[in-house]
Amino acid sequence: MHRGVLAFCVTISLAEIVPAEDLLLNSGLVAVSFSDFESPEQLTFRDDKNQPLVVAADQLIRYGHEPIADFASGLMMVDGSWVVGRIERIAKDQVAISGRYFRTTLSLTNVRAIALQLPTQPLARASILKTFTDADGGDDRLLSVAGDEIVGVLQFPPTIDDAPLTFGATWNLQRGERSDDVAASTLRGIVLSPLLHPIRPAETGFWFGLDDGTRLAIRSIRRTGDAIELELASGESLAFAGDWDQFSAAVQSIQPVRGATHWLSQQPALAFKQQASLSELQWPLATDSGLRGEPLSIAGYRYRHGLSMHANAQAAYRIPPDATRFQATIGLATGDDLANTAGSVVFQVLTADATKAVRTQFTSPTLRPGDAPISLDIHLGDAKLIVLMARDAGDGSSGDHAVWADARFLLGNN
Repeated sequence: MHRGVLAFCVTISLAEIVPAEDLLLNSGLVAVSFSDFESPEQLTFRDDKNQPLVVAADQLIRYGHEPIADFASGLMMVDGSWVVGRIERIAKDQVAISGRYFRTTLSLTNVRAIALQLPTQPLARASILKTFTDADGGDDRLLSVAGDEIVGVLQFPPTIDDAPLTFGATWNLQRGERSDDVAASTLRGIVLSPLLHPIRPAETGFWFGLDDGTRLAIRSIRRTGDAIELELASGESLAFAGDWDQFSAAVQSIQPVRGATHWLSQQPALAFKQQASLSELQWPLATDSGLRGEPLSIAGYRYRHGLSMHANAQAAYRIPPDATRFQATIGLATGDDLANTAGSVVFQVLTADATKAVRTQFTSPTLRPGDAPISLDIHLGDAKLIVLMARDAGDGSSGDHAVWADARFLLGNN
């Protein structure tokens, strides 16, 4: 991660010292800091000489990295946003939450799930968050700290005036002819009925990741004096508790909701093969996550898009007709349960043209957990097929979790 100073003066205040992050554009990487949200079509950043850089939405791949925050409770909105904070009150039609940047009351119809006490263990947390996102059917679901999932119709009490984890509140769950009282303190979270609270994925705007773990699908930002109001894709509005300098400093990542980037993780592989040793299980090709379902990360930085494969493996993809370059950031997975002390991988990229002539485009040095990631930018020329390979570096494949973060094709003249 780059660090920069955005103001060079005789007197420099702490507010003027803003850390710079990598801004990933179609044209490459630039070290900048987030400055302004001009419109849903463009944003402004500032480089290390305090010069403005205006970026059109269709040129932005990502800014910074998604925050890796150990929050315990919060709300998942129907647009996929996460508002992190302490659940203060839940009623039949509203839920109140208080966090570092937001203290607000939201309509329960715009809430998909309520996290009450998430585990700190990464894989257990990832499993629960996936349940929040993927749960379907017509009933509410209660996820207990013991790992049970209870399905029924949740009867909200008239109000819970204090945090349910400490106040000992109970909820009633109707299960056909049966009625059960469930203590809130025994629950990890609640997934509200998808029929009454259906997912409405954001279609426009930007994903903003804040340093407390909050992640918002922002449609627009309105500023009146020192007040900042964020309009979410769900239709909810959130008032940010701070001024613009505090907001821009809190922003750790920005990514278009519907960018022009052609991610490999959103394209089916033409073929995939992983050659497991006799003592290991067969591993799949994972998309937008680690091999066990944990968040995708390299050297402590989290990525939203990418591929994970276990050595020895190879994945082949057809190259879109108008693709000119392949780009990715490669390294070994971090943040999972392996403690990341083992593992060594050699990455290779091969291409084949219409005559089936194969060319090796890239071979990495041996990479190990914690090594800095390597950025790839490969001109495709007349290639029709690309093959991504992860090899075990000759010392066995234990812990060889290879990550192709931000793996993408650039189209046209980008």
